[in-house]
Amino acid sequence: MVAPNIKSESPYLVLMADDDPDDIALVADALVECAFASEVRTVPDGHALLEYLQHRGPGPDFNEKLDPDLILLDINMPKRNGIDVLGEIKQTAGLSDITVVILTTSHSESDYVKTAALGADGYITKPNSYRELVDMMRTLHGFRGERRRDLACNFG
Repeated sequence: MVAPNIKSESPYLVLMADDDPDDIALVADALVECAFASEVRTVPDGHALLEYLQHRGPGPDFNEKLDPDLILLDINMPKRNGIDVLGEIKQTAGLSDITVVILTTSHSESDYVKTAALGADGYITKPNSYRELVDMMRTLHGFRGERRRDLACNFG
């Protein structure tokens, strides 16, 4: 799925892996509001994310596969969870340099520790309000192009 009408000053592709359509819509709206990305693409689970990144898979959203500048990755998804997928991304040549930020409902310290150890570039717990989500996306927008140590300090 491609979220429509997302415009920014420079090309920046966000790929979001999340199985909750409501969360996808809220994040896409927040990204629009803060002009974060020129395009947002979504996949419903970890398996589909890996297929997208490896330029495989059926469907109209796979016709033009572009490498993302940022992956927003949920942890709790069907088929393959985010922790499993993060490990594979960070161990795969050609994918390991993609910025991956965990965006999850999990407040578990062990999830944070696991994702940090696997190379996540940030960890954001989904907020309870849309306003907080927009503020988090604005803050994340300020880190476009930054690497792990900068994001981990701010979202840990």
